Amino acid sequence: MSETTNQFHGFSKAEDVAIETSLDGATTPNSVTGIRLQLPHTPARLSHESDSAPHHFQLVPVQPHELVTGQVVKDEKTGRHYKKIPVAKPAYSLGHTKGAPSTQTSGPRTTGRIGLGHALPTVEQNELYQAEKRSNKGSSTESFTGAGGYSRSSMDANTKEGRALLLQQLRELIHEEVSKANQGHAADIKKHVENVTQGTQQQLEEMLVSETGKRQTIDSDGDSDEKRDELYTENRVETVDPVVAERGLEDCNGDDGGDDDKLEFPNPWAAFRYKMREPFAEFLGSFILMTFGDGINNQVLVSGLIDPATAKGNYLSISFGWGIAVAMGVYVAGGVSGGMLNPAVTITLATFRKFPWRKVPIYIAAQLLGSFMGALCIYGLYINPIRMVDPEQTERTAAFFTTFPAEFLRTPATRMSSFYNEIYASAVLLIVILAIGDSSNTPPPDGMAPIVLLWLIVGIGATLGWQTAYAVNPSRDLGPRIMLWMVGYSPDILWTFDAWYWLWTPTLATITGALLGALIYDTLIYTGGESPINRTWKWSDVRLLPSSKSKSPSGQGEP
Repeated sequence: MSETTNQFHGFSKAEDVAIETSLDGATTPNSVTGIRLQLPHTPARLSHESDSAPHHFQLVPVQPHELVTGQVVKDEKTGRHYKKIPVAKPAYSLGHTKGAPSTQTSGPRTTGRIGLGHALPTVEQNELYQAEKRSNKGSSTESFTGAGGYSRSSMDANTKEGRALLLQQLRELIHEEVSKANQGHAADIKKHVENVTQGTQQQLEEMLVSETGKRQTIDSDGDSDEKRDELYTENRVETVDPVVAERGLEDCNGDDGGDDDKLEFPNPWAAFRYKMREPFAEFLGSFILMTFGDGINNQVLVSGLIDPATAKGNYLSISFGWGIAVAMGVYVAGGVSGGMLNPAVTITLATFRKFPWRKVPIYIAAQLLGSFMGALCIYGLYINPIRMVDPEQTERTAAFFTTFPAEFLRTPATRMSSFYNEIYASAVLLIVILAIGDSSNTPPPDGMAPIVLLWLIVGIGATLGWQTAYAVNPSRDLGPRIMLWMVGYSPDILWTFDAWYWLWTPTLATITGALLGALIYDTLIYTGGESPINRTWKWSDVRLLPSSKSKSPSGQGEP
């Protein structure tokens, strides 16, 4: 860069006092405001100027032959001349740039509202604001306007007062816009309601006049009562509630629902399946239950007998396998039959939740048959290793399918412990089942109940399953027991063992425990009217408060 400095007195031509310099990186010249350029240091050959001279300059375009005073710079690339004017307080925001459009509509602001030019103030404005605050604090002359804003023409939006004022203005703006949007809305709604009410009243009056005329006509004929009833029947319009269409069937007239005799099925099997879909669901769900349950028993125990070093699982694996078995079985049957899969659950729901008693026998039969078939299929799957480790078909492998007590519980003095174990486990099972089905408690989201049951079975197996193999389900024990008897296992092992153990522990104890668990839950927590605990006590006048009338303990009358 080459520079030439000419000392001058008075006016001189711009080209005579120009300093040639490169303006690369400078702001693009603006036709309104010119260029604002900040030089880092005063050039050495201009050192005759005072040290207090400003280091900020404004470059204003001038013509080469124009008379100027002061210093001029010339762009060595474009050849243009710019007059160099010192600027003591440069502005960096749009609202303070020289020549920029004004952000104020009328005079200085005194209301404290923050405009475009003040939302992002300059450094000088911030310093001035801080100085004003310090001065006001010293003299106790601070003044506020509006929502806590200072009465001043500029305010720092990055301070507590500025943010508070800005938020208040935003709230006012939103309130104003919402008010405009809702203007007249209430009047429109009121007018609409009046029109609808007027139209409804008119229709009712027309219907009343029509019915009155018909009745007068019938009565004036002097007919008998039977004739009048016949005429009333002919003129009466019956309303029929809509019926939800059943899955897997279709109506030839295009109307869903109705009586079974009026339904059209594509084939006889579809009609039979429609009537038997609930027992079929219980059968298939129980089949899946035994597939996973007896499957994990045989995989872990038979593999351990063949080679203990390479056993395919342990006791925890069995607990998880049975939990998955219950979850998958409920997923298969839950949407159709409720996924009970357990005679003890079915009997309990019939007793405490008004499940139809007429369905109980067919449900239990389907559950037993499903458990039998599931155990039979698993026996056929593992028949080779079973015969390898137990060719005589003893209790050793029978325990892979059905339940037996631990060795130390096979005496008359300890039989009650086995009975108590199954009652306890079954009661816990039903308490949790009823809890997750109670809408006034904390039921799981739709489709998540089987996952809760999975962890419930894992927990029961891990804590209550050692002594009696946690049957908690009569069909889970009885179905495989019948299967073992049919494939050749001794009746002494299956039926007469330990004073008919199969009858009083995995059957009677589980049903008793399930009923006890439901009784406990309904007595302490459940408030539904279908429970016998919450029905009106006809033999006692129950009063919740001295001033109350006879009420059910749950606050509900007998359904």
